[in-house]
Amino acid sequence: MSKNSALTKPTANYLGELYDFYSLELMVGTDHEEDEIMFMRKNKDTKELVW
Repeated sequence: MSKNSALTKPTANYLGELYDFYSLELMVGTDHEEDEIMFMRKNKDTKELVW
């Protein structure tokens, strides 16, 4: 995102206007097979991250 963007930036209680327009899906894991992979999702119609 550009510093010249007119989108509202994230705050402590708001993820930022960018996420009002897009959905986000994130997977976090390691290269160790015994470790769990964590998933996070944020749909554009919701205001919360779901793990």
